[in-house]
Amino acid sequence: MDFYDVFDCFYPILYQNPVPYVLDENPEIGAVYQIPEDIFENVIMTHFHIDREALRLKTTYLSKDAMYEYRPRGFYEVEYPDIPYPEVVSYTENQDGTITLIINAVYPDENTSKSYSHKTVIRPLGEEDFQYVSNEILPSFPSGGTKESAKDEFDIWWHSDRLTEEEWQETYGGNE
Repeated sequence: MDFYDVFDCFYPILYQNPVPYVLDENPEIGAVYQIPEDIFENVIMTHFHIDREALRLKTTYLSKDAMYEYRPRGFYEVEYPDIPYPEVVSYTENQDGTITLIINAVYPDENTSKSYSHKTVIRPLGEEDFQYVSNEILPSFPSGGTKESAKDEFDIWWHSDRLTEEEWQETYGGNE
């Protein structure tokens, strides 16, 4: 899970404003921000049950400054804007209070109502909030497959991983 992509999605919902940490006007310059821990953690921990220390290990946390390093997606890692949209096709209310959703990725450009399916479990938190518990891509074949083979089965071509630290340095160097 890329918590920076999660931050990009949930910041506008939580704060009712666009993400203020944006790409530099010159795409050849790699923008780097320091986000106060209370802002970053609030965005992530509102929707994910994750220990603060685990979150800090999975991101770049600057303990001396109590900040998270954040790099907006740059020119070389931008995602295709026309992506499938989710459609919940069934759900189950579980005994532990969570809800299991079966979701199809609907992609009109490929004329399909099911590019792939996934099972997402959420925990309701009051009237309007929820927390993600898990997400799993489902194989398109009825039996004999594994979670790993299901992931390999789909070409999610519209998604780009963020640059690694090494790739970012290669691309932008010391232009911070």
